[in-house]
Amino acid sequence: MSQKISTSQAIILIIQLITPTAILVLPNIVAGYSEQDSWISVLLAMAFGLALALLFGSISRHTAGMPFIPWLETRFGRIAALVVGIVLFQYYLITLAEIFQEFANFLVDNILEDTPRFFLMMIALLVIVYAASLGIEVMARVGVFVFIIANLLFVISMCLQAGNLHFPYLLPIGEHSFKKLIQGSVSPISWLAMVQIILFLGPHLKKPSDARKVAVWGVVLSGAELLLTVIVSVAVFGPQLNQIYTYPSFSLIGIVKIGNFLERVDVIFISIWIFTMYVKMSLTMYGLFQSFSHSFRIGSKHPFLIALGILCLLTSVSSFPKQSDLNYYFQVVDPLDALLVNVLLPLILWAFLLGTSKKIRKRGG
Repeated sequence: MSQKISTSQAIILIIQLITPTAILVLPNIVAGYSEQDSWISVLLAMAFGLALALLFGSISRHTAGMPFIPWLETRFGRIAALVVGIVLFQYYLITLAEIFQEFANFLVDNILEDTPRFFLMMIALLVIVYAASLGIEVMARVGVFVFIIANLLFVISMCLQAGNLHFPYLLPIGEHSFKKLIQGSVSPISWLAMVQIILFLGPHLKKPSDARKVAVWGVVLSGAELLLTVIVSVAVFGPQLNQIYTYPSFSLIGIVKIGNFLERVDVIFISIWIFTMYVKMSLTMYGLFQSFSHSFRIGSKHPFLIALGILCLLTSVSSFPKQSDLNYYFQVVDPLDALLVNVLLPLILWAFLLGTSKKIRKRGG
């Protein structure tokens, strides 16, 4: 029997897919282009992300509860479905490989300095393969629990920054050119574009007609969290320091202190962040397996989950041997890949949908 999740669970999964990695490095990346106007770049990204959410949500509603790639096959033929499936497969493969490396790099750089990165990625691989094998319903329940704890900590930590805020750091407003603002918005757009996962979540919704609502609210709430993170980061550190710190959000948590009894909140932050990353990686693995299994009509789950996990691990090790390689991917390759897969591809699909719908209406007339 197909597993089902509620509308709210699906929204939370989308947020968990977008925010864990984005909040870590986003202030650093955006500040490199638009400095104190970083928040404007994030707002532009949110507007673009909403357009994508409406697009993906509308495509998902057309499937009427049918899995995305098999639906494509019935609508456009086997070859078209296979091509789209392979494109999505490579996207999720590279994305998961990048997440593996970022997960390991952050832990080694901040708390586990003598631990081999490969060992940390192996542990993550075991967890996410097991999670993906249990199905989307289990991931949704775990995701809700982690979401509540993580966002409670996020809200508290942001509130505790009130005494450190220097709003003059956000001035002058609008100093940067529109070109710079757009350049600063490219990376957040690539994260918000991961709302594409609604194509695979849609068939599991208890109300498939809510797909567009899920996508829109997922982008709005994720974007609001990223916007708040960027504003607070710039207001605390200023635009220059944000460009120096690799993980500005983690540095924000590190300065939180209440009297002499509440210190080292960063340790709690890392513990919760690890759980959010496991949810993110599990959901990405789910998207990877869905695109693979439906494209090649694979029935057996477990052997291929393990094989795909090992492939991701090897891809991560070979593609990102150094932090500089990962930084280059974040700033150059990832936005281009994400925009091609999450913007160009759905626009082509939507154009074909409109074209075929008109033909069907003409025949009916």
